[in-house]
Amino acid sequence: SSPPAPITGVRNIAELRLTNPTYHGQTFDVLGHTFAGVGGGSFYFDADDTTSPDDNGSIIVSNGKRYKRIQPSMPTAEMFGAQVDPAQDQSLFINRCMAVYKICFLEGRKTYNIHKQIQVTALKTFNDGLATLNCISPTGDNRFGSIGAAVFASGSESNPLPGVDIQNIAVNCNSLLGADGSSAL
Repeated sequence: SSPPAPITGVRNIAELRLTNPTYHGQTFDVLGHTFAGVGGGSFYFDADDTTSPDDNGSIIVSNGKRYKRIQPSMPTAEMFGAQVDPAQDQSLFINRCMAVYKICFLEGRKTYNIHKQIQVTALKTFNDGLATLNCISPTGDNRFGSIGAAVFASGSESNPLPGVDIQNIAVNCNSLLGADGSSAL
């Protein structure tokens, strides 16, 4: 016999946490992380796992049950809760995606505000156009040395970081000033 159909129409991660799986491997189609259409995907119930921590994107833990995201072809910060909201710091969501998948796709033609440093191994866009990382001081102190926001990878021409891949990403740190008044970039 064929496997049972997935549970469909789970609105978001909060609703997934309220489900009661009935068997190991049961799948759930989630419409969005926080809102339908943004950051959703398919998850399966892993009855054998009792220790993996909840990262709010690839592993969801509720009442001791673990739901695991079925490997996405393009992992995004939105899968971890990012919202293109001018008031919200997106660095946590980008870092979580990067930590789990070693790559993070950002939506082209959108701006992601970051208040903290992000660690990048591969950062790319999907859809057409550039994605912009907009470095912002959450305290209003626009001296970049005082907040640690911004840029992601270190290295130099003589000692580059192997395997770092950044494509179609604009970084705007012009509002952050060095102690001498110079621009951050």
